[in-house]
Amino acid sequence: MPCNSGFSNLGTTHYEKAVKGNVANLALFQKFEDFIDYFEPIVNRFPAYEKNSLCLHIHNCMLRITEKIIRANRSANKVAGWYEVDTELEILRAYIRRSRKKGSKYLSIKSYEKAVKNLSEVGRILGGLIKKGN
Repeated sequence: MPCNSGFSNLGTTHYEKAVKGNVANLALFQKFEDFIDYFEPIVNRFPAYEKNSLCLHIHNCMLRITEKIIRANRSANKVAGWYEVDTELEILRAYIRRSRKKGSKYLSIKSYEKAVKNLSEVGRILGGLIKKGN
């Protein structure tokens, strides 16, 4: 039995209108999902005694950022939402720096540099959205 998604009778323009605001089409969302896919396995390799503290904070922060991207994208006042995402992104950067501090080097230099680079890309996209006001 064929799947009827409700869009089969709609033209391309109607379909595009139906998915407007969909985070799957947002470059910021995709870039941050790529970051999570890269960084989550690394965090899962942190020492066991950090699982309930630093790891938990990092995981929760990544989830909050994902949630705030979705909320901001759906919001009437997108700029305020993007600023909330930016704040959470800065908190995540602080946690990642903490993971690399002297005495708690849970990240290799290579992993740390790649994580920072990926978050910088996310930040640039976010900055563009804030500047655009959309």
